[in-house]
Amino acid sequence: MTFQNIVFPVDLSDRCSAAAKYVRAMAVTFHSKVTLVHAIADPLKWYGSLNPVKAVEVDLPRVLREAENTLRAFAEAEFSGTDVRVVLELADPTELIERISTDLKADLIMMPTLGLGRFRAALLGSVTANVLHDLPIPVWTEVHQEAMLSERFLPIRNVVCAIDLGPESAPALRFASEFAGQCGATLKVAHGVPVTEMLLGKYREIEPPVYMEDFARAEIEKIQREAGTSADLWLEAAPIADVVRNAVVHFHGDLVVVGRGEIGHFAGPLKAHTYAIVRESPCPVLSL
Repeated sequence: MTFQNIVFPVDLSDRCSAAAKYVRAMAVTFHSKVTLVHAIADPLKWYGSLNPVKAVEVDLPRVLREAENTLRAFAEAEFSGTDVRVVLELADPTELIERISTDLKADLIMMPTLGLGRFRAALLGSVTANVLHDLPIPVWTEVHQEAMLSERFLPIRNVVCAIDLGPESAPALRFASEFAGQCGATLKVAHGVPVTEMLLGKYREIEPPVYMEDFARAEIEKIQREAGTSADLWLEAAPIADVVRNAVVHFHGDLVVVGRGEIGHFAGPLKAHTYAIVRESPCPVLSL
């Protein structure tokens, strides 16, 4: 497996500089091209629709020129020696990210979950959520926390793959195994035994005296044989976001891999929990 084209939305903040270390590491590992994407908001929206005259005072060519110079300086500082290009446009951030990712046939988008300035609200909520929802492309998201992202999850040494018991689990686990192998990392598996009747799914087939955890272990053993893996398992009866968080802590995880249901057969019950996993994971998440 490989990631040929990585799209990295940036807002030129210190937080993006921290995330850039992870983008560069991914690009070096997979020999990827990196495209930095930066959106400039429409000046009419800076002051609100009720006072558009203020927009006339904005020297837009100068704003775009200064932003491009800053973006190129950022690219040179953070991605020296790698294959990197920059894209800067007057556009909506979500629309620009999705259009550029589609045009480039990107196979990975790497996004901070919290930005600063005008871009802050977008990256914190709607932009990241829209990209996760709209695009059939793997998306890496940083740790969702106020503190600045450190480099403590580099290099990637332990990959935790969260799976359910559906037919999509083996392909997702195989993907995670290949990714871990490429990074020289160890693969771990996390699974949450459902704690409410609404989430029983395949567990409805169980008849006494078979216990749910015994059933889960047997099913996951089958899934691992199909995927060609033999990873250590973290099994817990708890909400899946809690299970993933606990597995990361237990295994000293550096990256979580989870299927969010956007790529073919990677759909499944975990899709509904992707946002919760991204919010709660103590390490970055790669959702498929």
